[in-house]
Amino acid sequence: MLFSPSTKKFGGSVDLAAVLDFVDSGHDLILAADTSASDLFRDISTECGSDVDHKLIAGDEFIKSDVVLGPEKIKAPVFFRGVGHSLNPTNSMVLKVLSASPSAYSANPKTKLSNLPSLTGSAISLVSVVQASMISSYLDLFSDNKWVYHERGHLKAVNVRHHKVGETVEPAMYRIKDDLEYAVEIYEWSGTSWKPYIADDVQVQFYMMSPYVLKSENHV
Repeated sequence: MLFSPSTKKFGGSVDLAAVLDFVDSGHDLILAADTSASDLFRDISTECGSDVDHKLIAGDEFIKSDVVLGPEKIKAPVFFRGVGHSLNPTNSMVLKVLSASPSAYSANPKTKLSNLPSLTGSAISLVSVVQASMISSYLDLFSDNKWVYHERGHLKAVNVRHHKVGETVEPAMYRIKDDLEYAVEIYEWSGTSWKPYIADDVQVQFYMMSPYVLKSENHV
């Protein structure tokens, strides 16, 4: 957890490269910033696919996800006092959790606008997540931390199986035009035990030189 946004330099051997290596090694990172975010914090955020803005912003558009936010809907508005950030459109692993309202824009509140704002509406991210990391532009939003700390909505995949259609043995490699079957068991942590995860939006990706295949999984 990095909750010191104004820090310009970490102590010892901890630097930007060390933090990114920590994330790339499969560990979790929670990064929080505000209007005082240093260049170091902004660089870490950028490397994770999110560019922190320099202005104040407000919004109330939440992601519609029971896994992230829980089954109970948020009824009261969120009073956000922080900075917005934009997501890297080429990063398929980044997900917007809280975005600004359609009428919001990012600009310096102390000066008159001479040009159109570069960020407006839902393009302004206030909280986003990346696989292996979480980025927020407002420290106070961490009062609800069950999903962040894997106390709710944490998934695990076990018993992965794949083979050619009509066969049972997993081959060492597949070739183009091979028809194959892929199965995996996914469980969700309910807070007390692992329960079967039931969803219709689970996808599997296969990467080769060409083509690249993205398919939706059928729940059975």
